[in-house]
Amino acid sequence: SIYALNTNNGLMALAWHPNAPVEAATLVAIEVHESTLTIQFKGSGDSDYVLEQTSDFRACEVVGTHTTNAEGMGSATVDLSDVARQPQVGFYRLVAY
Repeated sequence: SIYALNTNNGLMALAWHPNAPVEAATLVAIEVHESTLTIQFKGSGDSDYVLEQTSDFRACEVVGTHTTNAEGMGSATVDLSDVARQPQVGFYRLVAY
């Protein structure tokens, strides 16, 4: 707790909740079904992870942001029928924020 004197209003009591560092995601399963890619991953609970895609490592494109549940499990789905995502080779990564 943090206690501070608020001028002309008395004493303030504040709860201090430092943010724990977000751990890197670990891949649990990767599935391709027809034109859908599903990536299941485990990371920090209730944390955001950004899925990025690239075909040549020069620039990454953000595919979406995915939030894990309280146990740290998350899932990201990519529609491979999208014309913008049809390179012969594609690399994906999950970045913790």
